[in-house]
Parts: sequence; structure tokens; C-alpha cells
Amino acid sequence: MRHHLPNAKINLDPGSLREALLSTYRDLEDGLFKRSTEALKFGVDCFARVGSCAITVAVTDSHLVVANSGDCRAVLGKRGGRIQELSTVHNVNNPDERERLRQEHPDDPLAVKCTRVYLDPTSKHMYRNEMPGLLPHEINCYIKGMLQPSRSFGDFALKRRDSKTYITAEPEVRVFPRANDDDLLVVASDGLFDDLKLDEVLHIARQAGDPAVAADSLVQAARTRALETAGISETQYQAMPLELRRKVHDDITALVYFF
Repeated sequence: MRHHLPNAKINLDPGSLREALLSTYRDLEDGLFKRSTEALKFGVDCFARVGSCAITVAVTDSHLVVANSGDCRAVLGKRGGRIQELSTVHNVNNPDERERLRQEHPDDPLAVKCTRVYLDPTSKHMYRNEMPGLLPHEINCYIKGMLQPSRSFGDFALKRRDSKTYITAEPEVRVFPRANDDDLLVVASDGLFDDLKLDEVLHIARQAGDPAVAADSLVQAARTRALETAGISETQYQAMPLELRRKVHDDITALVYFF
């Protein structure tokens, strides 16, 4: 869906950009809700069960203003190798997000459903059974057993206009001052970071030298790593139906910006 910021002329100070991004995310969500409601009138409910995460970075001469709804990520590389994460992952594998949802729905034990394992605090190995010295730990968490992102556009089956809303499209907006050592910015879906570490992401992007080439290189590197992890050859991968490829890796989208 094509969508524009509310006004043709926008004040580029961080506060104005923050309000513009909040307004735009809300307007887009409202528009999607209206379309989904119209589809439900005709007995089509598939639109209530699909959604999308989103992240936006507004770059000005003085600041970076980041709006994030979901588990996409923005990472800033600094000259000298320092890394600054610009976004929070809104996903119930994040303990803070799990706790927030459980507090909001204290009477619903299935608000967040996880697999319980036991963690060795020294080796970080996980075990199915409780043993002395191991700590209880939660993995593979889902909201109502359906969805991991705790913020997204759409997914209206988990949204209601009352206290039973489990997820929201409301973005978290963060403001960062620009610095002289800012080097490059990578904005990507979670699929990129499932298989590549942050320092690898920034190294691959820098080596490419060109934003478009860097983005393509990152997508290819993440896919190659996923195939290696799964023990699948490129030939086997290409022979797979599209729906099975999703079991090998999540969707991978990347954008690179050089300062």
C-alpha cells in the first residue's frame, strides 16, 4: 500500500518527525483495518490473519529518528568498528515483551505460550529436564500460540478495540543525534539477523562499498549461511517448493545507507 506522511512540508526537527511517524503508522493501521473489515463482510477472513512488521529511519543532518513496530532492526556502524543498535525487537522471545503482555492479560495464561527448558548458566546449554544447578528458561514463545512479533500491522485476529488486544501497530520511536563517526546504516527484516551477527552484517556491507550491492550481498550471505546450517545444497534448495523454503530461512530484506 502506498502511503504518504500527513503533510507535504514537514518540520525536520526530531519532535516533529516523531509525531509525523506516529501519525503515519496509525493512519496506515486504520486503513488496513477498514479494508479487513470490508473483506469480513463478504466472509473472507484471511486478511485478519496476516500482518507485517515495519521499521522507518528518518535521516536528517542532525538526527536519526527511528520508528519500529515488530522485529525488524536498524543498526548503525561507527568508524573504528563500534556498533549501535537503533531499535528494540518487539517479539515475545524478548523477556520484557513477555512480561508486558502477561501483566496486561493476567487472567489469560495463554496470552504468551512458551516452551520451558532448563539452562546451564555457565555453558549456556539447555536441557529438557530439571536438574540441580539449572535455571528455568523460556524459548519459542508465541502470543496465543500463533505469533511471535508483539507489534505489527494487520494481524487483526489478535487485535480488538478493547482490553483484549494482544498486539499493536503502535511504533516505538527513538531519537539519536548524528555523530561524525557515523559510517553506515543497515535496516533489515529479522531474517537477516537470524544467521548473521551484527559485526558480520556491517563488515559485509562495508566491503561491498555500494548501497545496492551491499544490500544484495547481505541477503545472499544470510541465505548461504542458512543453507549451511540446514545442511542443504543450493540445488536441493532450488528444488524445494516455496512454502518449504520458509523452513530453511525467514524472509530476508535489507537496506543499506552510507553516510
